[in-house]
Amino acid sequence: SVITHVDTRFGKMDKQFRYAERAGARCAVIIGAQELDAGVVKLKDLAARAEKVVPRVAMVAAVRALLAGSEGSR
Repeated sequence: SVITHVDTRFGKMDKQFRYAERAGARCAVIIGAQELDAGVVKLKDLAARAEKVVPRVAMVAAVRALLAGSEGSR
């Protein structure tokens, strides 16, 4: 299972990423207005400090792959 936390506050992103790291999150999924319009999400690997854009329909598979470590970002 995947524990999910949704932060709808409009604070600065770097502050939200630091909070997520302290809470033990492995990744963050960013969905803003531009991402909604484009049908994509930004997937941020918090440990590797890497970010990539994936189609919204591929989000679950991309998160699972990241959590499984199959993308070599650990």
